[in-house]
Amino acid sequence: MGAKERKERQKTEMREAILSAALKLFSDDGYDTVTMRKIAEEIEYSVGTIYLYFKDKSEIFFEL
Repeated sequence: MGAKERKERQKTEMREAILSAALKLFSDDGYDTVTMRKIAEEIEYSVGTIYLYFKDKSEIFFEL
């Protein structure tokens, strides 16, 4: 596997981790109480990382 494929796989895995964490938080706490920061804490990454993949919480919700 080349570097390009590895990078694409990592990007896909990160998107899936964000979506999975968001789904859990939305289900447990409700959409209104979940923040981008809470999602970032759930996956143990900085909130800036989340913004590399999604522009805001509503985009994550729509993706789900």
